[in-house]
Formats: sequence, structure tokens, C-alpha cells
Amino acid sequence: MSRRGRETSRASWTLLGSAVSDLSAVVRTQGTTTRVDVGLAVLALAAGMVLSACGSSGSTGATTTTGASTTTPTTAQTTTTTVPLQTPTRGEFYSPSGNISCEIDNVPPVPSIYCQTSRPPRSATLKADGSLTVCDGNNCLGNAAIGTPTLAYGTATGSGDLGCASEVSGMRCTIGPGDGFFISRSGVVALGGAVVSTISR
Repeated sequence: MSRRGRETSRASWTLLGSAVSDLSAVVRTQGTTTRVDVGLAVLALAAGMVLSACGSSGSTGATTTTGASTTTPTTAQTTTTTVPLQTPTRGEFYSPSGNISCEIDNVPPVPSIYCQTSRPPRSATLKADGSLTVCDGNNCLGNAAIGTPTLAYGTATGSGDLGCASEVSGMRCTIGPGDGFFISRSGVVALGGAVVSTISR
């Protein structure tokens, strides 16, 4: 029983005792049926209050509220780490799969980027003037130097305005503001304003 219920019950029992005393006094002094009836009515009222207090003390007023949580999706951020070439103006590298090899030559008279795929046999040569030559066939391929390093996924390298970035789906190479190409097993895709010419060997 709660504290409030106990206090209400105690008050009701006090009232009940007072009513019984009054009833006894009335019976002794008056002996009339009317006063007895009134006393019985008071007794019944007091008993009802006691029972009501006892019944209400078992109830609780607790309310449970369940709140829905909201999750804000986050956007994945892609970070590219830049690593140097073997020299300030020239370098070679493989893709992690080993299927793509590239060479950057930032030397006069014509700075260029060259990449090739072994499977299928294909190469792409991008010059500083934005011209892109795509060559299909085994005769289009060269051999990378011994000890050529691997350009890890999410890593870029380059010299001046010439650069390449290694991606899981292929190699992206550009000159200047974005003219260049993307090479993979699927083929060569020109980027920006690169002008493509295709040859077969």
C-alpha cells in the first residue's frame, strides 16, 4: 500500500471509530430508532470509504513511453593519397591487379602518359596537347622495367600537370584541367576534351 493509501485508510478508520462512538452514545441517551438509523448510515459510509481507499491503493499511475530512434545515414568519404614517382619528372607503376601498367614522362618536347592492359592487349597514350591514341593488339604493348612499383587503390601519383589515380575499377589519368582517359579491362574511355584516335596493330 502506498503512503497516500495508508494515510487515507487511517483517516477512514478514525472516522469509522468516531461514528461507532456517536452511535453508542445515541443509543444510550436517546433510545430512538431515528438516531440509530442515522448512526448506521454514518457507519456504512465510513466502511465504504475504507474499502475504497484499500482498493485504490493497489493501482499505479506509471506510464511507459517508447521513443523511436532516428539514424542519420552517413556518406562515405573517398580520400586519395599522393605518392611520388621514381624521379621528379618520370616514373612507372602497376595497378594492384597487375593487369594495368603505366608510365608518366613529364619531359620535353612532348610530355605524355602511357598506360596498357595485358588482358585484353590495349594501350592508351595521352599527350600534353590533349590528343589520345588508343591502340588495340599485342603489338601495342611494351614491357615495364624490373622492380616497377604498385600504385595502391586510392593512391595517386604524377609530375606537374600529369597524373594518374589508381581505382578498384581501373586507372584514371589526366593532364591539366581534366583531359585524359580511364583504362580498364572494359576498354579506354576519353575524359574531358581529349581527342581520340584509334589504331590496331
